[in-house]
Amino acid sequence: MDANQILLALLIALALGAFTWDRYNHRKAQQMSSSWNCFRCGTDLGPMQSVQIRVAGGPGPATLARACKKCARRDACIYWAGIGLIGTLLVATGVFLALA
Repeated sequence: MDANQILLALLIALALGAFTWDRYNHRKAQQMSSSWNCFRCGTDLGPMQSVQIRVAGGPGPATLARACKKCARRDACIYWAGIGLIGTLLVATGVFLALA
């Protein structure tokens, strides 16, 4: 196996892992949709202690689930870190293509 095949196998494994994690979150959000528990940590929530967050995509619209404010902040930080990483990778790709 050369380096290109190893890189392709890693990218496929990463994509399958992300898809599996998304489906797991989708099922978990559907199971907890009628309860007043945090989707992430499972703590009991009151009506004013919860925030509706986007959990998983899929073939249809995103699934919403209740989360405590701490988990909602964590989810927002993960989202923006992912957006920043994607932006950095796009800039790096552009720079590498310009230098080639």
